[in-house]
Amino acid sequence: MAVPVGAAADVLRSGLAPSSRRAYDRDWVVFAGWCARTGHRALPAEPVAVARFVTEASAAVRPDGRYAHTPSSLARMIAGINFAHRVAGVDQPGASVIVKAAMRGVRRDRGTPPRRMRALMLADLEETVASIDVARWPVGVIGRRDRAMLLLGWTTALRASSVVALRRSDLTLTPGQGRLVVRRSKTDQDAAGAVVVLPPAGDPRRCVACAVWEWIALVDAWDAGDNIPDRYAHLAGRLFTAAAGRPDTHVCRRAGEWPGDERPLFRPVRKAGAIGDGALGPDVPYQVVKRRRTAAGLDAAGYGSHSLRAGFVTTALQRGIPTHRIMRQTLHTDPGTIEVYARHHAPELANAAMDLQL
Repeated sequence: MAVPVGAAADVLRSGLAPSSRRAYDRDWVVFAGWCARTGHRALPAEPVAVARFVTEASAAVRPDGRYAHTPSSLARMIAGINFAHRVAGVDQPGASVIVKAAMRGVRRDRGTPPRRMRALMLADLEETVASIDVARWPVGVIGRRDRAMLLLGWTTALRASSVVALRRSDLTLTPGQGRLVVRRSKTDQDAAGAVVVLPPAGDPRRCVACAVWEWIALVDAWDAGDNIPDRYAHLAGRLFTAAAGRPDTHVCRRAGEWPGDERPLFRPVRKAGAIGDGALGPDVPYQVVKRRRTAAGLDAAGYGSHSLRAGFVTTALQRGIPTHRIMRQTLHTDPGTIEVYARHHAPELANAAMDLQL
């Protein structure tokens, strides 16, 4: 991003998620290039210039006739422009009335609401997880990783960027349940940290702690240099609940001390069952949700990683859980955001038309 650099700027940039930094950098290149072509100053930019940029960008089309930018991507561009100005210590043009009016005009002309992922409800989660093959080598390796990721992502309602950033030291697992420390989230850019709960489950096949322990058992065997194909059946018989056929037994209640080191919690898995060393990219949870729903014979259209978070919130709302208790798990800071979930995914809740009992 071509903005003034220095210690303060570095601190501000470090507070962004990597995906946000990449998106803002790309958007700034586009905006700065447009300014150079049209004779406008990019920094500090005049609000009227940003409004004109938004209007022109909204009209751009691809060779196939589709719009090049959605209203959501234009809003992200404005956020990136504002961020560049914030780093530079000058007024943010996107906060002006004229830019906000330009965006309202774009949304009105397009006539399309913001794109939202469909909520993956608890029953859908259970059906998706139950279809994952965890008993056979080598598909069982990635199966156990994906099962743990889906259960943890749904139960903690973490964003995908937070899920892939988890390290073993972020978790504290005790018999039957656990706690997870989120070092930084979208609403905690100061990295104050927060704790979310991994609750106990009646059925070990949907127990988050069991799923995580079983995945870690595979990773530890791999890192120790064990012959995983030969040991997989042994591990399954000794530890894995689904393969061992003991639905009443929780692995998490008889596991040992949690290995809280700095290795990534979730790691890449190749088709042959080999486990990689590094962390996962932020798009992997999205791919896992899509792939596992498709494999289960379920509709995957409109589902992605955010479907886990939306499903948790919607399920909690349908069961009458108060907003402030939901926010303690999701780490939302604005109750209005929970209301957005209710309006889009559970409109029948606390609805006057429903209360009238027509």
